[in-house]
Amino acid sequence: RDQSRVWDNEECMCRCSVEMVKPCSTDFTFDLSTCACIPNEANNISKLVFDERVERSDTLAGDDKKHVENIIMVALAGIATVFFVIIISLLSTIQILRRTIRSIRENEQEHDPNSSEICSEQSALTIQKS
Repeated sequence: RDQSRVWDNEECMCRCSVEMVKPCSTDFTFDLSTCACIPNEANNISKLVFDERVERSDTLAGDDKKHVENIIMVALAGIATVFFVIIISLLSTIQILRRTIRSIRENEQEHDPNSSEICSEQSALTIQKS
């Protein structure tokens, strides 16, 4: 059936080619949707069923979803960046504290060489109490 139809650019729909349009016998009418003669009873039914095309209403909804998804992705990327900066900052603070502890231990050992023995004895006592 579709081989006899052609696209009408002015109406934006398929139509019957000129060769297919022909007069029909009595009690028959030419149906533009099928490009054939059909009984008058069937023609009345096809007119009731025929719907005109309308533009889709969900085209903007798809764009809105993409827009929302992009906003969510940017927000999550921002949050991940903030967490990364916090982690780097905490690692830096840990390194500074380790250096401070080392320098305090070195200063104690320089001033009192027996302090390392005292520290080791105190740690041994705390371990035995536990």
